[in-house]
Amino acid sequence: MTLVLKDRFGRIHDYLRVSLTDKCNLKCIYCTPHQINARDKLDKSEILSFDELLRIIRVFTTRLGIKKVRFTGGEAMARKDIMKFFWTLAPLKEKTGFEFAITTNGTLLKENIEALKKCGLDRVNLSLDSLCPGVFKYITGSDKLQDVLGCISSLEEAGFENLKLNTVVIRDINHLETADFVDFFRYRDITLRFIEFMPFQNNGWTKEAFVSSEEVRRHIEKRFILEKIEDRHQIADLYRVKGYKVKVGFIRPISEHFCANCNRLRIKANGSMKLCLFDPEESEIDLKAALRNGSDDIELIRLISEAMKLKEKEHPDVGSLAQGNRNSMQNIGG
Repeated sequence: MTLVLKDRFGRIHDYLRVSLTDKCNLKCIYCTPHQINARDKLDKSEILSFDELLRIIRVFTTRLGIKKVRFTGGEAMARKDIMKFFWTLAPLKEKTGFEFAITTNGTLLKENIEALKKCGLDRVNLSLDSLCPGVFKYITGSDKLQDVLGCISSLEEAGFENLKLNTVVIRDINHLETADFVDFFRYRDITLRFIEFMPFQNNGWTKEAFVSSEEVRRHIEKRFILEKIEDRHQIADLYRVKGYKVKVGFIRPISEHFCANCNRLRIKANGSMKLCLFDPEESEIDLKAALRNGSDDIELIRLISEAMKLKEKEHPDVGSLAQGNRNSMQNIGG
């Protein structure tokens, strides 16, 4: 029997984001804490093993109605032997039919694209915060822009459709590039998603650096005509670009909550479940402890179902977010 994960506000949760590691080969300024303590980095023993990950995903997809599983990091592909795990996951994916997705920075993916397709990978989101080599290096700490662009082309050649490119917009760093992104990808089946800069632990967020999605949209509309796409299932406000193939989306977690349509849960690399991206650490549910203390599937289901009663109606306002202990984006997995 399959249960439905419904919170006290009637929202059904059928989307699970799973962080495979807190490690990343890039050091993006909005993601990596500017000051890192030794205890901020997880030991191998502190992260979920592949067997533990597989068990959690099996419970969520076969017993709790999860229809989509997205793997993140850190950088998902930075975890050692990750392809062995994806091959192990493939039979469960084939049996249950859940959507298998990955979010990646694109620097370690290219050589595994064909294997991932055989494992059942359905969708890929890539981070791309600048098309200018110097700005890309400033944001990521790396000069791998051409690697990412090459990965995007390889994914298209392999038949992956409607790739999504995520760009975190920061004033005076990349905010004037947004229309250039549209121009660069105008003839490709790609959705550009411009994401508002969010405050996380030690990531340098300030009101001055924040650029609202409305401002980004107005900037793009100086050069292109945008036509709204109505889709209540998307967290992004989606638009067609008149005369071109590319689509544009705006993700507004700060200027306009989309909490009313939230359908996602998150598992951090350390095995903690977050009900909301912005929840403080003290409200997380420790699934790893339950697994390692011998809990059976019934107990796991009870623990997860009870936790759903604690989810808030919406996340706090930006002032509270900027002051709270909200982890780093790298630690959470987005």
